[in-house]
Amino acid sequence: MSSPRKKKNRAPKTKRIPGRSQGAGGSDRRREWRFALPLPARVEGRLPWGSAFKEEATLENISSKGAFFCLDSGVSVGSKINVIIDIPEEAGGGRRLKLRLGGITVRLEETDRKGKSQGVAVRFQKDFKLMPADGPD
Repeated sequence: MSSPRKKKNRAPKTKRIPGRSQGAGGSDRRREWRFALPLPARVEGRLPWGSAFKEEATLENISSKGAFFCLDSGVSVGSKINVIIDIPEEAGGGRRLKLRLGGITVRLEETDRKGKSQGVAVRFQKDFKLMPADGPD
C-alpha cells in the first residue's frame, strides 16, 4: 500500500486578465489577499514634471501591500503618492477618521474608464497615518 501524498497549498487559479501581473499558467503571483471593493479615496502626489496634483479616485482593490485605481493625472512608474481613505464611523468606533497611506506607483495600464486615462497600481510603503477626518491632511 502506498503512502498518501500531501497536497501542496496552492492559490486558486484565476482567469488571465490582460495587462495584470500573473505568473506561469495564468495564476496570480500575489501573496496577500486583495479585496475587490469600490472604495472612494483621494490621491495626492507630484507629476513627473514636478507639479502637485490631487484627484478623487475609486480604489478597485486593496490589500495590505497595495491598491489599484484609475487616475487622469498622468503619474509615472516610480511616482511617490499618498492615498487618503475615509474610514466609516462604524469602523472608527463612532469617530470619523481618515487613513493616509504612502506608496510608490509600480505599474500603469490603459483604461477605458470615462474620464480616467490610466490604471495605477501602487505598492504601499510602511508609513501610514490615521487622523481625524476634520483635521489637516
